Amino acid sequence: MNKPKLINQTNSQQADIYMYGIIGRYMDVDINYLIKELEQLRKAGVKKLFFYVNCDGGEVVQGQTLWAYLDRNDFDVTFIIDGIAASIMAMILTNPKFIIIANPYSKFMYHRVQGGVNGNSDEVRSYADMMDKFEADLVDMFSKRTKLDPKKVKKEYFGNQNKWLNAEEARDLGLVNEIREGNEDITEPQNLDSSRDVYQYFENQLTNCITKEQNMKKVALLLNLSEDSTEQAVQTAVQNLINTNNQQVVDLGKKDNQITELNNTIKETNTAKVKNLIDGAIEAKKFGEDMRESYTEMAVENYDRTEKIISKMSGVKPVIDGLEGGGVPDAEKNWKYDDYFKANKLENLKNTNQDRFAALYKEKFNREYKA
Repeated sequence: MNKPKLINQTNSQQADIYMYGIIGRYMDVDINYLIKELEQLRKAGVKKLFFYVNCDGGEVVQGQTLWAYLDRNDFDVTFIIDGIAASIMAMILTNPKFIIIANPYSKFMYHRVQGGVNGNSDEVRSYADMMDKFEADLVDMFSKRTKLDPKKVKKEYFGNQNKWLNAEEARDLGLVNEIREGNEDITEPQNLDSSRDVYQYFENQLTNCITKEQNMKKVALLLNLSEDSTEQAVQTAVQNLINTNNQQVVDLGKKDNQITELNNTIKETNTAKVKNLIDGAIEAKKFGEDMRESYTEMAVENYDRTEKIISKMSGVKPVIDGLEGGGVPDAEKNWKYDDYFKANKLENLKNTNQDRFAALYKEKFNREYKA
């Protein structure tokens, strides 16, 4: 299914933007692409932007990016809250330059920055510090719109529980400029247990501050349906879109896990490779144990360069190398190139008995080994 178009240019001076869904890369509202389209409108002379909102949040950085883009341009910006404005969507509305219009049943939700991280304890602590910085930004944004003390904002609106506001509460705080009656036949939702439940309710209502009939036509077009599509067809298309997005989130999570596992495997392989190089050089008396850390750091930074440097070191051959058998352990006397490879001992052999390594290399690849 093609992704619905977010922008509808109504005339040379005005455009409508539908922020229905989740904000984020590859999500319903990808700000990276939305801003590119807004910039084209700006260059074409569009001055007024009407954002229609039913959004339960998304990525903090993307939301702050839209806030900053609209703030530095001379658009006349109005946000009309059809359903909910939750999490980072609610924070986008805090710019004092924006006009915010709610319907009587709009809902707003604020909470602490949330996220997840994999890594060691230092990486986790660093991620937590980063989250605190983002949260401090959100508190400041809320404070500037409402003119409340940041400490009060932090305590009352960014605690450990989601903070929900109705339209009147948001208006009393200065978060909403106006509550405007729209379609009068809707009733206020009863279940506010989660942002997803409220979001789904308003998706099913498909109503905004113009009229339900007009909105249905616009939503149908956004969903690549005909204008005369039935309400049931539109609701089905919306539900299919939500299901598709949810599945994409799951699939992306699996891909992220696969990438993490692959990166861990690569890291372990490289660590073993570096250790074998350094172990072989020390065994060959090319440098002492006291230089292990320095050469290990060099090899981690640039393995190929470090290997060349070590290969040119003379070292001290053990006396046993001159004896019969060339210092090869009895268990390895009949080993081939592949046997050393499987035992992860090729690097050690190359550094301690280059003649044997070269002979096995030539036998394996039918060409001379060049260090």
